[in-house]
Amino acid sequence: MDTNYQEQSHKKRIHNWANTLSIAILSAGIIIIPFLEIITPLIFGEKSFFGRSTDFRFVIFVIYWTILSLILFALLIFIQKIINKTLVFYPVIKLVYNSRILIVTIILGFSIALIYFFNNVFGSINLSDWEMVINDPFPFYNPVGVDFRFGVYWFGEKLIRFENIYIDSPSIYPPFSNILFLPMQLLSENAAYIVLTFILLISNIATMMITTILIKDVFLSKLRIEQQLINLYSLLIFFLMLFYTLSSYGFIFSIERGNFDSIAIFFCMLSIYLTIKKPNSLWLQVLFLSIATHLKIYPAALFLVLFVKHGKKLIVPSLIINFLLLVSLGLKNAMLYINIITHYSLSPGIWIGNHSGYSFAYELIDVFSEYRHLLPYLRWSFLIIPLIVWIISSALSIKLLKNDIRILYLTMVSIPLMCLLPTVSHDYKLVILSVPLLIMIAILIYKIVEMSKFLDYLHLISILCCAWLMGRSYVLYQNAGVFINNKYTTILTLAILMIPGIFTLRDLQMKNLIYENQY
Repeated sequence: MDTNYQEQSHKKRIHNWANTLSIAILSAGIIIIPFLEIITPLIFGEKSFFGRSTDFRFVIFVIYWTILSLILFALLIFIQKIINKTLVFYPVIKLVYNSRILIVTIILGFSIALIYFFNNVFGSINLSDWEMVINDPFPFYNPVGVDFRFGVYWFGEKLIRFENIYIDSPSIYPPFSNILFLPMQLLSENAAYIVLTFILLISNIATMMITTILIKDVFLSKLRIEQQLINLYSLLIFFLMLFYTLSSYGFIFSIERGNFDSIAIFFCMLSIYLTIKKPNSLWLQVLFLSIATHLKIYPAALFLVLFVKHGKKLIVPSLIINFLLLVSLGLKNAMLYINIITHYSLSPGIWIGNHSGYSFAYELIDVFSEYRHLLPYLRWSFLIIPLIVWIISSALSIKLLKNDIRILYLTMVSIPLMCLLPTVSHDYKLVILSVPLLIMIAILIYKIVEMSKFLDYLHLISILCCAWLMGRSYVLYQNAGVFINNKYTTILTLAILMIPGIFTLRDLQMKNLIYENQY
């Protein structure tokens, strides 16, 4: 009987894989057609696809189709495995009447988000002149993707020529980040940039998925409503925040500059996911968070979350992994990089799009020049204020909250600090704030559904106002004022508005304890 079951299970798996492969092949054939003229000049020179011989076009089309089919097949299999293992998207695979609405919701949600990306974000890139064309005021550079081109790709070329990247026009990125992007050298500069835009897209989607799974399991699953409604709430929040992220100024700015904060926050949330779901995988948690840190440095703030979870056990793996990543290009280069980044942090680029407390002080003094003598005090005060807010939030959460609730709350309140405390914090970093927004909205939904008060609705509206101000560029609007143009005050307000969430979560925690005692 077991043999028959295994045989049937094996046949079913093969059948499912065959169906998935068929879908992948069909989809690849449809998807690849509009990109033939774009991809071919990037890979095979400036000559277009349709400007070549019939034999060449046939061979290239088959190669494109095969590669894309395999990628889609692997992606679909991966998604299927995730769906099978997660509760948020589990109803999708159960073809029962009451879950069909979830299937439709997922299809519509992903479709709208992707259509928006292709039409309004990726579609804004002029692939002939390599510039981004958007009607709204925007601080453009030419060519598009300058941070990636001259901050990563150019140094990758130097590395494969065995040149030192921390001498003469040095790299400002950690050694490991330069190694991580080294495979991009297999592509031309323009092709590598296009690949990066899609990596940023996938990173944002994956980050939102991970965060949604966590808030559903930790918060929303405790709602005293039907499971199907909880799933719908989770999906609704996921797609709304995904659309918000892909349409936001921070994400579009990251695409225009070619900066990779989206990848860093993905590794951060992957580490937090393992901390909650796989608490014994300490080395893996440290590895993912360390990768994020050696991409952008500021994710180091989240080591507090791991320390609260693991205590002294965190010290050894953290020291070993971070040391190895730091010296990945040799000890000498590690020391050179530390000197470079120290100098860079103490002499940051001051402009309206740098929303750090350090830069905001200069921008404020430019408006109120009669108070210029206060600049040294303001400069450090604006760095200390978000640090104090973070310390208060963290201390209260450690005292009042427990287990997964505490971990997720600490993650939420640490991310605004990651934006405000570093002296270099340009607006493309705004994309990471979608994570705390998603978590805070989930907390407020729980509060409103379970025990709503009038102030809860005002609290939610205030959070959404912060999201609105952070999601829009006012950089080139002279009349908007420094408090709107620069995002420092908005992010700080968001951090302060997160503090009441502690008491909501404490009530949730107490309610669950009472429930457990009753049953």
